[in-house]
Amino acid sequence: MWRLPFYLLSIWLGFKFVRWALRYLESNKSEPMIRSGNDKKCVDDLVKDPVCGKFVPVKNSISTVKNGNQVHFCSEACLKQYLDQ
Repeated sequence: MWRLPFYLLSIWLGFKFVRWALRYLESNKSEPMIRSGNDKKCVDDLVKDPVCGKFVPVKNSISTVKNGNQVHFCSEACLKQYLDQ
């Protein structure tokens, strides 16, 4: 006799939880992976290598400062090619 109300209550609570979870996930949009050039870089941000065009995480990139701007590269070869220009 108590099974039917218990099942209905369980289904209703499950529905409410799923609805809440979907709203929560939609409201917490993550930040974009690629920021504009003026923003401060974080270690997880992707930067574009100006020589080969690959995107590399800042923490894995090789960087140098040229004309007051920090430039990031995917490899030593790209850095050397950029500096030889």
